[in-house]
Amino acid sequence: GDPAEIEVESECDGIVDCNNFADEGFGCSSSLSIGYVVTSVLAFLCYVYLLFCLYVIFHYRKRGRIRAVGVVFLLISTFACTVGITSIYTFVGKPSDAVCMFRAWILSISSGLLIGSLSSRQYRVWKVFSNKSITPIAFTELKLSIITLLLIIPDIVILIIWTAADPLQARLHDGNHLTCSSDFDILFFVILICYKAILSLLSSVLAFLSRNFPGAYSDARLIGFAIYNESIVGVVLIPIIAALGSEYFVQWLLITLSILFFFISTYSIIMVPKIYGLFLIDNGKSSSDLADLPAQSSGSNRPSSKGTKST
Repeated sequence: GDPAEIEVESECDGIVDCNNFADEGFGCSSSLSIGYVVTSVLAFLCYVYLLFCLYVIFHYRKRGRIRAVGVVFLLISTFACTVGITSIYTFVGKPSDAVCMFRAWILSISSGLLIGSLSSRQYRVWKVFSNKSITPIAFTELKLSIITLLLIIPDIVILIIWTAADPLQARLHDGNHLTCSSDFDILFFVILICYKAILSLLSSVLAFLSRNFPGAYSDARLIGFAIYNESIVGVVLIPIIAALGSEYFVQWLLITLSILFFFISTYSIIMVPKIYGLFLIDNGKSSSDLADLPAQSSGSNRPSSKGTKST
């Protein structure tokens, strides 16, 4: 921890080797300390934004715009984003065995919840509106929550096996740096990514099949954009991060910004149109869009005909 005892090659190399950050202080040209401050400010702004969205969800929970997309869906997505943003702090400082494995858990579960909530909601819309029978399909918010939780069970199983068989540990890399790794970390990482890719692909298919359903009910385009957003992170950013190798500072910065981008942008694609509609289109007046929309717990497979113009 004493700056006088730090090896010259370990100073300002973009990776923390001291518990007190003495080797990566504010004097470095690529200072991790400055990076930590900047990303913490960005994370704080994200928390404020999510808190505002939470207020909107609860305050306008009976309005058609919120009921159409689903209160439970929005709450699960908000929780997933909050946990996901918090995961950036597992990349701060000198790694330890506990932090390394916790990093995998918190990132996988939070991203799994977000992807799972998108998938389950799109499945609900497709199932309800593709129903050709006279008998309506009962699809309660409880059922939606159960499906979302079931979708992250594979994540949990994979993480349990990973933790038991080959946990991530803080190991020496390049002879003098501690980094998180294990013998089969790439294998487990690829399995987790592939599972999430399959969920995203299925959601894309359902979004395409739901594209002609009533827009206020399905938001199929928004779900499609959200899934496209996830794909950018998975297909583009992950290989770039892996290819950076020993560019530790750039790698850390890109990982942190990618996490913030993934969660906030995906969440905003769904939430911002709702906020825009509530505050700018409705302008605080009594909501007219889907005002008579039955709650998702009603299980109706057709929109209410009340107030519908005959043709």
